[in-house]
Amino acid sequence: KVADLGHCTLREQEHLFWVNGLQQEFFQQGDEEFELEMPISALCDRRKPRNGPASGENQIGFFDVVATPLFSAWVSVFPSCISLLEQLQENYKYWDIDSKLDREIWLYKSSSDIIEHCANDAITPVINIPGNVEEEIMHLRTASTDIL
Repeated sequence: KVADLGHCTLREQEHLFWVNGLQQEFFQQGDEEFELEMPISALCDRRKPRNGPASGENQIGFFDVVATPLFSAWVSVFPSCISLLEQLQENYKYWDIDSKLDREIWLYKSSSDIIEHCANDAITPVINIPGNVEEEIMHLRTASTDIL
């Protein structure tokens, strides 16, 4: 299972690449189900807002219920793998910010791209962002956008 979910422990850019691939696969399945007039499976309906694997809310749930407990258990047995859990926690921060934005589904190359879109009014942040997330957004706004 750890190998199956290894993308959760990759650097943000690589992780997002894999999530985008999953989203395309899920949406293709949903498109086929729609054409066959079948019920569309969970996370597979591209016509629903904020649906699919690239939705922050869905990723937070997946990380909370599956990925974080799995990698925490893995690291408790193999402590030298702590860097995997640390990167997973960094990716969780990306999805946490993503889940708090009021916008259509976007997939960004990095957290700074979220802020760039906010700054360019392409998307609108939620009005009541908790303090720690607001600080994170301010930090990202002031950081260099040349992460890639």
